[in-house]
Order: sequence, then structure tokens, then C-alpha cells
Amino acid sequence: MVTEHQHQKTAAKGLGLDLAEVDRAAANAGARVAAAGAMPWLNVNGKLLGHMVGTEYAPLDFVISTQIKAFLPHWALGSYPLLSGAAHGRPWMIARGRTDSGEWRGEAATVMAAVMVVMGALESGVSALGEYLGIDTTAALADMESTRMDFLYASVPFALPTAP
Repeated sequence: MVTEHQHQKTAAKGLGLDLAEVDRAAANAGARVAAAGAMPWLNVNGKLLGHMVGTEYAPLDFVISTQIKAFLPHWALGSYPLLSGAAHGRPWMIARGRTDSGEWRGEAATVMAAVMVVMGALESGVSALGEYLGIDTTAALADMESTRMDFLYASVPFALPTAP
């Protein structure tokens, strides 16, 4: 909240808005967090890092790649950086997606990375839901792994360039 409040105040100053309203909104948000039972999580210097509720914590500086890597299964950890890099390099990918004749062709590495992220997210979701509900998901996860590997093996011919 502190970081968000700072960003809101900077934006309000730039736009010529009422700073007191920004302060009131931040105080209201802080009161709601405290009422929910969240405790401040501080570093050794007393700087607010986030909030804790029981054993769970919510950091103020949320790093999406760290959170995704913590969520994905071990076999899919490399897929998110690949897909993220592919998404941020989209203009380059679009240029690579055209043949000399102007036809579109798929970028196999990008497609494979996207499929791995989706499969990893599905596997993690099934695992987390099973843990939450107290259901043994071992058989379902084994089936998902088999399907994933079958897909990967079947996709190799598409990913490799063919000789003329």
C-alpha cells in the first residue's frame, strides 16, 4: 500500500488533483487491511515489505516471474521466460512468421513455449485444487504428464526445419 500510495500521489500531483483525497483513500485502505487481520511485514530497518495473515504473506513488490516460477512444476520453469521473451519480442516474431512469398508460418519455438506454460499451469492448478480439497490427484497428474510428453514427441517434426 505504501508503494501504491506513493504512485497515486505522484500521479495526482502531475494531474493537479486533490492530494488530501489520495491520503484519505490510502488511510481507508490501511484500515481495511488492519481490520482483515493482516500484520505488517517489515525488514530489519523497519521498511514495510508487505503484510502477513497467519503464515501467508503478500509482498508489496510483486515480481510476476518469481510468482509464476513458484507456481509452475519443475519441468516447466524455463517455459515462462521463453514465452515472456517471445511476447516482448512480438514485432520480431511477426516478421519471422512471414515467408518470402508473404504466407504465414508458425514459429514452432514460440508455440511450444506457450503450450508448455499452459500445460504447466493446468498441472499446477490440478495439484493445488487437489491439495485444497484433500483429493489424491496422483493418477490425474500422471495422465497429464503422459499427454504432455506424447504431445512433445509428436511435435518434434513440426519444430525441426525440413530439408528442401
